[in-house]
Amino acid sequence: MRTRSRIALAAGALLVAGAGYLFLFEPEYSGLIRPAAGAGAATRPLVFGHRGFGYYAPDNSLVAARMAIEAGLDGVDMDGQRSRDGELVIFHDLSVDRLTSGTGRVSSHSVAELRALDLGPKYKPEFKGAFVATFEDVLAATLGKGILMVELKVPGLARTGIEERAIELVQKHDAFAQVYFSSFNPVVLWRLKQLDPRIHTVLIFMDTNWNPELRREIKKGDEVDLP
Repeated sequence: MRTRSRIALAAGALLVAGAGYLFLFEPEYSGLIRPAAGAGAATRPLVFGHRGFGYYAPDNSLVAARMAIEAGLDGVDMDGQRSRDGELVIFHDLSVDRLTSGTGRVSSHSVAELRALDLGPKYKPEFKGAFVATFEDVLAATLGKGILMVELKVPGLARTGIEERAIELVQKHDAFAQVYFSSFNPVVLWRLKQLDPRIHTVLIFMDTNWNPELRREIKKGDEVDLP
């Protein structure tokens, strides 16, 4: 009986200690993201332009990314998807309807068709010339000027080839130090590391069900369940 009590007490103590570690202990960050050199750089947070510089120019446009870098931000956060013909393009929604005059899924358009879509008029009627860009376009424009974090949008578990194309372009431009690939899908990040361990990966997560603004951005039929 005493032995059982001791085992129960030990198990309870381990449970309390484990809970304390998980919920109360916060170790110093020791990841790979490093701030730019300069006064105060070691302690200040990094500042990224969300979706390029989404409040000042069309979401995920090349002009938005350039504006963010020119404004002195540490980097830009953008969204990457695969076109019908396998190119990695920068676009937020799964469908092009909300942000352009086109219709249909990004994955159902060729890169040439996507390049012809202007993000400007839906942002502001007088804003023109912000055509959909590829990842390589944005990478070339920001290379050596700041961090480029690209969320790879892959709704399911099936292979799409997006990881291979993403790594191919980072290798081509030797941009390992600059590019970070993020995703809500952990399987995508695992595949990236399997293909090339030098690739920087970032897991992102958020409960969007409560956020009416984000829910309004999702076209009916584009809802996804992530692993």
